[in-house]
Amino acid sequence: MWLKKVVETKGMAFEGSLLGLQVKYWIQGDPESEAHLLDSKVPSAELTNLYPYCDYEMQSCAYTATDEGPYSEVVHCRTLEEVPSEPGRLAFNVVSSTVTQLSWAEPAETNGLITAYEVTYGLVNEENRPIGPVKRVLVEEPKKRMVLIENLRESQPYRYTVKAKNGAGWGPEREATINLATQPKRPMSIPIIPDIPIIDAEGGEDYDSYLMYSTDVLRSPAGSKHPSVSDDSGIVHCCN
Repeated sequence: MWLKKVVETKGMAFEGSLLGLQVKYWIQGDPESEAHLLDSKVPSAELTNLYPYCDYEMQSCAYTATDEGPYSEVVHCRTLEEVPSEPGRLAFNVVSSTVTQLSWAEPAETNGLITAYEVTYGLVNEENRPIGPVKRVLVEEPKKRMVLIENLRESQPYRYTVKAKNGAGWGPEREATINLATQPKRPMSIPIIPDIPIIDAEGGEDYDSYLMYSTDVLRSPAGSKHPSVSDDSGIVHCCN
């Protein structure tokens, strides 16, 4: 009855009984020729396998065995957010044996608007198992994807992780383990942006107890122009 009413309001005449509804939908901005078609025998349709936080356009029409009604006006909608994928690989610019700049790339699939990042780091043993407290840093300015960590223990390996957050929650983390003493010191290929977080590794465990901000650009010693970069396994490689 609902399908018949829709068709009749368009002023169309049909022969035979209404059989169903055809829905046409596509990503906003894509050509309509790439639209997907969905057939429904009831006055509603569930669209699946859509991209999260993506704008779609859609139309529908009723049909009989021999005829098809006009399509409705285009309807615009946006799908809900899903948690983001892990951030891009981690890069380390080693300033000294106790100071490093850690930076990372935005997740390949943001699945929404990134609102924050969480950075963690802690001492590990040779088997990459934690041997002390893990400290956490909340970066609430998502465009500043770097931190400077000071007062690390000399010649000790640390495990670092970074994960991203959007309106749907926290995504998976990216991790890397590095011993600063084994890496060459180098100038930072990405200059420190004023007001990026500077973290004191000897501070407390609460965010605010050791998170401060710099208004100066750090000048580091001469050396290689490329940072150490972690691959998908979390192993850090030197780029000369």
